[in-house]
Amino acid sequence: MICNTITGIGNWPLLTTTVDPLITVSTSGFASVPPTAQATKPKENHFDIAPHGYTVTFDDNDTRFCVMPFIQYVEVKHDRVVVVTFSDNTSEKAVLNSEDTFSLEYGISICVAKKLISMKFPNHKGVGSSIYNKIVKDGMTVYDGIQKEEQELLAEKKERERIVANRRAKQQKRREKRAAAEREKQIEIQKEAYLRALKEFHAGDEAHG
Repeated sequence: MICNTITGIGNWPLLTTTVDPLITVSTSGFASVPPTAQATKPKENHFDIAPHGYTVTFDDNDTRFCVMPFIQYVEVKHDRVVVVTFSDNTSEKAVLNSEDTFSLEYGISICVAKKLISMKFPNHKGVGSSIYNKIVKDGMTVYDGIQKEEQELLAEKKERERIVANRRAKQQKRREKRAAAEREKQIEIQKEAYLRALKEFHAGDEAHG
């Protein structure tokens, strides 16, 4: 029995047969371990590779979920293409872009993501790759939109800062101009006072002469 017929993730079809000596499917559609197998059931948060695929048990119950068929074969072609074949005899492919650096881990990750999407639509062959590409493209669009918005906000911030800086510079020039005028005024006042005092001094000398 292939893994993508086990429910519990997305809208996979319900099982009515046993897929493992220790795993059956309840009426709710969840693969579970019967009471008679308690001694050999997986531990909490346990990840395992069962005959039908990768399985996991969560810490809040004893239900064992099948995540996906296990990877059976990995092929690398010309350091550009990664093909992953799964235990249900399906395969997914990841192709390296010309501007990217090859990474086997990245390639396998793409294939696993495509497979998980394909398992949502078991009756539509190849749809996983198409949907994956559209999701990634949408993610790039979202990122570009965020970057554009951030650049616009940054440009607006810089413009506000420029306006404030210009206003402050003009205010500083006005203050400096007023201060210079005040200094000139004080110099004129002191000059007039000096000349008046000098005139009075000479007038006193003439009166005594």
